Amino acid sequence: MAGVKTLLQSSNRSAIWRVELLGRPTFVSKEFTFSDADSNLEISLHEKLNSVPGVVRGIGSSFEGKPRLLSEYCARGSIKAFFVLRNEPLSEAELLGLYSQMARTVRLVHEQGVIHGAISAENWLLTANMQPKLIDFGHAQDLSVSEPIAYKAQSSKKLPEHLSMNDATSLSMVFYQMATREFNAEVFGMSVTAIKFACRQQGYSHKVHDEICQLSPYPEEFDLETFEMPGVMEAPEEAPDYFFFLPR
Repeated sequence: MAGVKTLLQSSNRSAIWRVELLGRPTFVSKEFTFSDADSNLEISLHEKLNSVPGVVRGIGSSFEGKPRLLSEYCARGSIKAFFVLRNEPLSEAELLGLYSQMARTVRLVHEQGVIHGAISAENWLLTANMQPKLIDFGHAQDLSVSEPIAYKAQSSKKLPEHLSMNDATSLSMVFYQMATREFNAEVFGMSVTAIKFACRQQGYSHKVHDEICQLSPYPEEFDLETFEMPGVMEAPEEAPDYFFFLPR
C-alpha cells in the first residue's frame, strides 16, 4: 500500500515515523532498533493500557523484522512544542482543565500497577481537539509483575505512595511549565514566591498559582489520588478494523 513516511524523532533505541496512507487515518509507527526486554515491555504496556483514557491509543504491533508499535497520531505534537510556539498563555479554565485530564490519566495508569517513570512536557501529546495523551513507556515499570510482594499485597489497586511520587512530582513540574511557558527552570528549587511571581507575569490569578504551590515543588503536599477538577475525559475510539505491515 503506497504511502508517505515522515521521520519525527530518532535515537539509538528507536525511530518514530508519521505514516500517511491514502484513504486511511494518519498514524505513528515506532520502530525499535532491535528486539530486547525493554522494547517488548513497552509494547506490552501499551497493549495493557490501551483502554485507559489519556494514553495514546495503540493500533497494533508487529515483531516481523524489527519490533514496531503502531499508534494514533496527535496532530498538535508535544505539549512543550505547542507552548513554545503559542504566542499567549491558555486561559485559566483551559490550563486547569488540561492539567486535570493529565492528573487523572496518571492516576488511572497507576491503578493498573504501572509507573511511567519519564513524565515530561515532551511525553505529553495534544490531539487536534486539545486532549492530552501520554506516550513513551520505555522507562516504565509494571509493578503488578516486577514487584508482586510490594504491590499485590495491597488490598486495592492504589500504588504505595513512595512508588508513585516520582510521577506525581514530574507531573506538577509540567503544570508549572504550562502555566509559565518556562521549560528550562529548575522548578523544584524555586520558592513559592518565585512561582507566584512567574504566574502573575503570565496573567494568571491566585487560583492558578495556588494550585501550583499546593502541588509543586513540594512532593509531600502532592496528593495525586484525590486531586480533581472539572475536565473532559474521552474514552478511546475503537481501533480500526484493519492492520497492515508498513512499507520498509
